[in-house]
Amino acid sequence: MRWQSFLLEGCFMKMLRVHRRARSVACWLFVILGGILSAVELSTALSPAEALKEVRPGLGGNDIGDIVWADGALYVASGDGISRLIGGGAHTSDWVTSDLELDKPEEGISALWVRGDTLWVATTYSTVYQDKEIPAGNGLRLSVDGGITWRHFRTEDIFSEREGFSFPDNYTTCYDIASVGQTMWFSFTAGFAVRTSDQGRTWEHILPDASGFDFENANHHANALVACEDTIWVGTFGGIHRSTDDGQTWIRYDRANTQGAIPGNFIPALAVQRWGETSILWAGAKPFEEGGREGVSTTSDSGATWVRTSLDRSAWNFAFKDSIVWATTDDGLFRTDDFGAVWTPVPIEDPIARERIDTDVVGIAVVGDTLWVGSNKGLARSIDLGETWTILKVPVKTRSLDEGKYVGEMTEADSASTVRTYAFQNPFSPSQHEVVRIQYSLSHPADVTIRIYDFASRPVKTLIQDAGRTGPENHGENWDGKNDAGEVVANGVYFYRIETDRGDQGFGKIVVLE
Repeated sequence: MRWQSFLLEGCFMKMLRVHRRARSVACWLFVILGGILSAVELSTALSPAEALKEVRPGLGGNDIGDIVWADGALYVASGDGISRLIGGGAHTSDWVTSDLELDKPEEGISALWVRGDTLWVATTYSTVYQDKEIPAGNGLRLSVDGGITWRHFRTEDIFSEREGFSFPDNYTTCYDIASVGQTMWFSFTAGFAVRTSDQGRTWEHILPDASGFDFENANHHANALVACEDTIWVGTFGGIHRSTDDGQTWIRYDRANTQGAIPGNFIPALAVQRWGETSILWAGAKPFEEGGREGVSTTSDSGATWVRTSLDRSAWNFAFKDSIVWATTDDGLFRTDDFGAVWTPVPIEDPIARERIDTDVVGIAVVGDTLWVGSNKGLARSIDLGETWTILKVPVKTRSLDEGKYVGEMTEADSASTVRTYAFQNPFSPSQHEVVRIQYSLSHPADVTIRIYDFASRPVKTLIQDAGRTGPENHGENWDGKNDAGEVVANGVYFYRIETDRGDQGFGKIVVLE
């Protein structure tokens, strides 16, 4: 149906935008430092491997996607690659990031899987086809030596029947990875699922029915995938599919045959919670079919019965700690202590850094009593399961207001810049609960005042006045788009002025766009 094609493209682009926001990385790679790795050689069938390009200290960036805890190590798909925690985690310097050159513009990580020294990575990018932007995948990458070397499997390598296609990557993106024993499973749009048991030497294509691949069939476009013992669950644009016989046969659950317990047929998230002797499947749902809605559903009896929880929005990921469940959503982080009967929003605020994360939350992991959450506004860490937070952000470097010098390490690109203040995200939308961050730095302590003016130079908001700020230090202040009367300002161009008690000044422009 034409409306199905339209919705497919719309959902594809929505997922691409989410992954670009939260995973807009230029590369991926991880190298374990501080020890000698016993490298596991790739066979000649897997060579040549891609070479290591760059290793650097620090968190890779502020766009955080997948967060993976595996074999005693924490990995994050961050702004410029894959970062690994090597310290306590309270500072961006507690991480090391490795970069790999990619061959597609704006390419970002869409899925990450780690076990020991083995890493699988999938990426996505956007391209223009027939004068419109569409999503595309750039295959998979495998490292078996902790990220020192990589093998790139192109879309044509995985789907050999597409060799010779003018645009083999179009609509073909992997969004989830799971393992069953020695077999790796990958969910694909325009492909449902593929698997390999020999590190990519051979690939087996899996469809949920006996027919051949059909682009118009919503069940042939998969997003989420999770494995629990001998059961494989796959979330598609047409519902949730379950197999208990290694993918030979499948049972589908959707909004219709669960009487709305699954509120929408587009399933972007699946995760399994183990509670006592019970395994509970959690699913995030979005509307794809007419009449569908957002929500979160569960089953604790392998799909025999389904329960729609009280959360009226979908989830991108889940995390579990005993009976506690967290869900990451477009509208922030939510928590339930009673298996979904009641959900509570979890504010993510760092009063010391004056940072807040309240939208576009994607990645999440629980390690002991520490909760890690990722968004396009940085990486959040809570050592008390969400009561208090530290938000880690790689600062946007500016020259200090008072001396015109950089605080911290300076790159060659930094040395050519004369910028003393910067506003991000810009434009921003207050109605979407977005805030703009005004960034600046000081070489010495000072009292700082920031005022915002409209296009006619009329004062709109005094953001801070004579506020003590330390130096040498990078600083940031948030504006929520409201004036001094607490009213949301109109669309338009606004200007801000930063002034210190020593007379140093900085100026910038902000665009409010609903």
